[in-house]
Amino acid sequence: MNVEKPQDYEDSTKNEGLFSTAEQAVGQEDQDAVTIDDLYKHLVGVQAYDPKESILTIRAVIVGCIFGSVVNIGNIYLGIGFESVMFATIFGFMIIRALGRTKVPLLRSDFGPHENNIIQAVATGCVTQSFVYISAIPAMYQLGVMGENPDSDYGRLLCYSLVSGFFGLSYAVALRKMFLVHLGESLGLIFPAGTAAAVAIRGLHSNRGITKSSSPSHLVPILAFAFSILWPVATSYAPGVLYELNFFWYIFKWGGRSIVHAVNWGWLTIMTSPAYIGTGMLMSPRIVASFLFGTLLAWGIIGPVTLQLGYTTGKPYSEFYPELVTYGALIPSEFSSQPSPRYWILWPAVLMMLATSVTSIAPEWKALRTMACYNISRLRLLFNPTARSGQGTEEISSKKALAHALLPDNDPIAVQYQTRTWEWLSLFICIFVTSVVSFKFLFQLPIGLNILNMLIGIFLSLVSIQTYGTSSVTSTATVATVSQLITGSIMHSQNFSTNQSMLANLAVAGAMGAASQGAATLMSDLKTGYLLRTPARTQFYAQALGTLVGVLLSPGLFIVFVKAYPCVLDATVLTCSFSTPAVGAWRAVTIAVLSPQFPVARSSWIFGIILSIIGTPGPRSICLT
Repeated sequence: MNVEKPQDYEDSTKNEGLFSTAEQAVGQEDQDAVTIDDLYKHLVGVQAYDPKESILTIRAVIVGCIFGSVVNIGNIYLGIGFESVMFATIFGFMIIRALGRTKVPLLRSDFGPHENNIIQAVATGCVTQSFVYISAIPAMYQLGVMGENPDSDYGRLLCYSLVSGFFGLSYAVALRKMFLVHLGESLGLIFPAGTAAAVAIRGLHSNRGITKSSSPSHLVPILAFAFSILWPVATSYAPGVLYELNFFWYIFKWGGRSIVHAVNWGWLTIMTSPAYIGTGMLMSPRIVASFLFGTLLAWGIIGPVTLQLGYTTGKPYSEFYPELVTYGALIPSEFSSQPSPRYWILWPAVLMMLATSVTSIAPEWKALRTMACYNISRLRLLFNPTARSGQGTEEISSKKALAHALLPDNDPIAVQYQTRTWEWLSLFICIFVTSVVSFKFLFQLPIGLNILNMLIGIFLSLVSIQTYGTSSVTSTATVATVSQLITGSIMHSQNFSTNQSMLANLAVAGAMGAASQGAATLMSDLKTGYLLRTPARTQFYAQALGTLVGVLLSPGLFIVFVKAYPCVLDATVLTCSFSTPAVGAWRAVTIAVLSPQFPVARSSWIFGIILSIIGTPGPRSICLT
C-alpha cells in the first residue's frame, strides 16, 4: 500500500494551467484588462518604477521567505518539484494588503506591483536547491556512501546546498539580456510561468483587483490553511480510517481473503492528505490524467503481467498476514535475477523520460545555432570596429545574428537598474572555487572532472532555459543523466573505489541538475520583472537572499523529515509511507552506470526501448505541438 509520488524531474505539472490561475486571481471580468499585446515588451498598464520607491523591503523579504519555505517543505515532504511562483504572487499580495491595514509604520507603506515581484523573486530563490533533497541526497544515504545519519553530515549538506543553490543563479542573471532582450522573440521564449505571474500581478494591483482583495472571499485560503493543519493531526489518531483508505483492505480483513491481490497492488488506495489534494488542484487536468494513465498502466497492467510471466517477484512483509506481499522492494543483489515489479517498471519509465527529454531538445538545434551566432557576433563586434559601425557585415557568419547584435538596446529596464558584471561574476567565481574545493574533499570528486561537469552543466542549462521558455518544461533529467554517464564512465575507467565513484557521481549530477533547473526558473522570474519593468539588479539581490534562506533551511528540513520517516533512507525496507520513486531511479542509474555488468533484466530494458519508441513523440508531432 505504498504511495507512489510523481517524479521530481521533468515535472511539467508545476506550470501547467498557470494562465488560468492568473485569470482566476483577478476575476473573469478583468480579462480585458490583462490582455497582453506583445509578450516581448513590457506590459501596458503597469506603473513605471519610481526610483524613490523602496521595493526590497523587510516585509517583502520576510513574506517571500515564508512562502518559499512553505513550498520548500512541501517539495521535500511530497517528493516533487513544485514552484512557488503563483503561490507567492497571489498569497503575498493578500498578506501585504492585510498588513497594510495595521497601524505599524513599516507595514503601512504603499504596496505596488514591483514589490509584489520581489516577493515572488525571494520565494523562487528559496526553492531552487530543494531538488537535491528529493533526488541525489536520499540516494546517497540509500547506497551507504554518506555518514550514518544526516545529523553527522550537516556541514556537508549545507555546503552541497550552497553550491547547488547559487551556481545556477550566478550565471543565469548573466544570460538575461541574451534570452529576454535580444533573442527572446526570435526563439519564441514566452516563459509561460513568468508571464502568467506578471499578468496576475498587474491584475491584482489594478483598481478592480484591489477591490476584490478586500472581499470576504479572502477568508477561503485562511480556512483551507487551518483545515490543512488540523486534518493531519486528526488522522494521526486513525491513519487507516481517515488518512490512508484502502477499501479492498477492509474486505480482506473481514474475511474476503481472495481480494488479497488487490490489496498487495494497492488498488483504490486513497490518501486524504491536504498536501496531495492541493497539489492536484494546481495541476492541469490533462497532466493529472497523464499521471493517472501512467499509474494504471504500470500497476494495473504491466506489473501484474510481469508477475504472471515470471519476470518479477514479490516479498512477504507481514507476520500476521502471510498473504500480504510488497511489489516495491529494491534489493541490489536481486536486480538482475529476481527484480520486483517496481524495479522492473523503473527502467522503462526512466527510458521514456530520457527519450522525451532528448526529443524535446533535438528540434532546438536551430535555436542553439542562433545563440551561438549571436554570441560570436557580439564578440567580433567587441574587437572589430568596422563591424560595429555597420560595415563589413559580410564577414560575419550569420547576418541575422549580427542584426540582433547591432540592434539598439530595447531593454525596458534602464542601465542603472541592471545587474553589474562584477556582481554576478564575483558570485560565480566564489561558487566555482567553493565547488572545486568542497567537492574534492567532501565528496571525493576529482577537480578536473568537477570542472568538466560544470562546463557541460552551463552549456546544457542554455538548452534547459530555452525549452523552459517555450514549454515550461525543464530538461533536468537530461542534464543529470549526462553528468552521471560522464562521471561514471571516467571514474570507472580510472579504477576508483565503488563507494567513491557512487558518491562523486551522485554529488555532481545532483548539483548540475539543480543548477540547470534553478537557472531556468530564475530566468522565468526575470521574465516577470522584464514585463513589469522591475529593476533586474534588485531582483538579483532578492533571489540571492531567498537562495541563502533556502540553503540554510533545507538541510534542517531534510533532517527533521528523515527522523520522522527513517525508512526513506533505508533501501532494505520492504514498505514505507513514502516510496520516493525518483530516489530509486537515481540510485538505480548510479548502480547501473558503475556496475561491471548492467544490472537490469533483459526483458525490462527491451520493453523500455520499445515503449520509448512508441510513446515518444516524433518530429511531426513535436512540430504540431
